[in-house]
Amino acid sequence: MRRFATYCAMLAAFATPRLCNADQYSPPAAYYSGVTGTGATLKTQLGAAMTAGHVERSYGDFRDSAALSDADPNTPGNILLAYTRESVAAEWDSGATWNREHVWPVSLQPGSAPSNSTKGNRGDPHALRPADPSTNTSRSNSPYGFADSTGENGYVSGTYYFPGDSDKGDVSRQLFYSDTRYADLGISLVDGNPGSNEMGDLSALLAWHYLDPPDEFDRRRNQVIYSQALNPSYFRWLMDLGTRNLPPSAQETSARAGRFHSPEFLAQSGWESRTRRSSPGGWRN
Repeated sequence: MRRFATYCAMLAAFATPRLCNADQYSPPAAYYSGVTGTGATLKTQLGAAMTAGHVERSYGDFRDSAALSDADPNTPGNILLAYTRESVAAEWDSGATWNREHVWPVSLQPGSAPSNSTKGNRGDPHALRPADPSTNTSRSNSPYGFADSTGENGYVSGTYYFPGDSDKGDVSRQLFYSDTRYADLGISLVDGNPGSNEMGDLSALLAWHYLDPPDEFDRRRNQVIYSQALNPSYFRWLMDLGTRNLPPSAQETSARAGRFHSPEFLAQSGWESRTRRSSPGGWRN
């Protein structure tokens, strides 16, 4: 109890000033000043920006840090669980109330089951979510799909898992983060059922990113994790970098819509070219 309270007080003291200004979720000035390329170069530069100065946190740290990153804004002392958005007590009780879900399953990335000291993608809070233990077990290591799935979380077509309308965009951005920040691990997002060191379904993830743009919870989560680890998930920051590499017509369209993560921008980052709309997770008519 004392360790939990001390940790939360320390992080809250550091995070709160960042979360209480007029542009509370904006990136630090010049954070992405070196990101100017397109295509594969753009993705590499984004990865480098998110890696520079990164203070890696461990899998064990998430037992306490989830109290801040996944806090229920309406119920002090509670967190919101992935997939179900159930509000439960934040304090860690050895996984009885909630446990740590890897949105990119451990079995589909390099390395074995994590210990509390594990860092990297298996311990990164951007790649973890608190979840109901039975829901976590049920989801197992299934890929996500389909692009046009709606409603509550659960399985679709037997082998694909739908994270639910509230989390489909959040989960997609977590996976884009991992694919970019930890590209050196050899992990990648693919269409259809993933193999070793892969995760999917990419077509569905791209669709969900647009259908469920970052909301208050998602953006606040990103900023809190940044305050802890000094690296953000670019894919949660709504900023104008995404439009600067686009043709004028696309810039104008993005500006009018108030959304800076356009399909054209992600296409230049290399993901759109890896999707196949005829894939199991693609659009279904």
